Amino acid sequence: MSILRTPEGEVGSIEVATDESSGRTAVGDPGTATPDRRRMRLGAEPYGRGLRWGVAETVLAAFDAVGLFLVSRSWLAVLVGLFAQRTLGAYGRRFHLTAVDGERRTLAVAALVTFTAISVTSSPGWMRPVALFLLSSLALFLARAGAIVVIHVLRRRRPIPVMVLGGGPLGMTLVETLARHPEYGLTPVGVVSDVGVRRSDLPVVPTHRARQAIAETGVRELICAFGPQSDAENARLLRSLQSERVRLSMVPRFFDLSPTSDHIWGIPLLEVPTALSDSTTRRVVKRVLELVIVTSTLVLTAPVMLVCTVAVKVTSPGPVFYRQRRVGIKGKEFMILKFRTMVDDAGGPSWTLVDDPRITKLGSVLRRTGLDELPQLFNVLRGDMSLIGPRPLRVEHAREGAASIPTFRERERVRAGVTGLAEAYGLRGGDVSAEERTRFDNLYIDRQSLIMDAFIMLKSIVSILRGHSY
Repeated sequence: MSILRTPEGEVGSIEVATDESSGRTAVGDPGTATPDRRRMRLGAEPYGRGLRWGVAETVLAAFDAVGLFLVSRSWLAVLVGLFAQRTLGAYGRRFHLTAVDGERRTLAVAALVTFTAISVTSSPGWMRPVALFLLSSLALFLARAGAIVVIHVLRRRRPIPVMVLGGGPLGMTLVETLARHPEYGLTPVGVVSDVGVRRSDLPVVPTHRARQAIAETGVRELICAFGPQSDAENARLLRSLQSERVRLSMVPRFFDLSPTSDHIWGIPLLEVPTALSDSTTRRVVKRVLELVIVTSTLVLTAPVMLVCTVAVKVTSPGPVFYRQRRVGIKGKEFMILKFRTMVDDAGGPSWTLVDDPRITKLGSVLRRTGLDELPQLFNVLRGDMSLIGPRPLRVEHAREGAASIPTFRERERVRAGVTGLAEAYGLRGGDVSAEERTRFDNLYIDRQSLIMDAFIMLKSIVSILRGHSY
């Protein structure tokens, strides 16, 4: 039995198999017959992802506080300086730390500390402000240098396991670089790749098994270095991990020209943001706001809905409400509810086009004013939909999109919405590219916030007032 060790021990395991003909190691299923079976044991993480980066931020802030207090002798100036440092990004999560990073920020904070200290002490003369500014700048520089030394010591003693996504030359270079530079505090324990990796003794995990391997072995860092594997597969894996306790970083294309400030020994890195959609706090706040808004809207629009109900019934034959199966969060189907606006809403899976002859005269008015969507508020109350989110598609259209667009299913990570970012930018109806819709839907999910929801709602209202139908 071969055991992969890290400085922190042997906690967490996953079955791996070694192919003697190729020399590469890959995760295998327990029942698979393989030439040589080993159990991969990865090092236990000494402290969690958030705590690990929090320790570095705390050390940086503590050194800054000591340095600024020794110079200014004012706790108010220290607090102002620390707040400014944090606001300007001095304590952000970074792999590569240097004392000369952010010289403009250092000068700005030193000036602010000087102004605060002088305002508190009211000392006359111009020499003291100049001296205090210079000393504050020097204190911030020396404090960062000292903090970096401590952080590097802590990282060397308490490294955490990291996996590299990409088995190409860049990925292998990254693995070798991390092994040679322990000051980054990252110990490579595996490579995610669907092709053979011959320059590494680390286990190789196929892309479709990467999430399982990361969960079972306690990996808290994943760095994507593009290689011969599919970019679509890489993006799918990164999005699936955005809701996990894993810090995701990626080497940008054309990295030799990259303007990014963070890097690992000259290899630029960009941090992939975590999925805000999976934040419990955000989900609860959004849901409470939705219930308040929907309940209030239903009460206020009850007379309007009654008029619409009677008008639809008397102007054309057929049911008042239009019900149809749509695809929502995680591919679950539900029955959407709208006022009927067409003479034959049940016929065919085709999109509704501009000037569709099936639309009734009343239906045209309802669509132009957005009143046909009012019954969907009951879908929101039931939890089938949200006010803001990707528009739910018919089952047939969802299948077509999943078959033709690699990232289509990723738009189903959140509840479908009455309106969404795509609709706010005018992407609605059957004459709009499904790929464009999907791109905007995933953009919303990756960057969503309550402010963005308010923006989408406002744009949707403006669009309705201008007579643009949904």
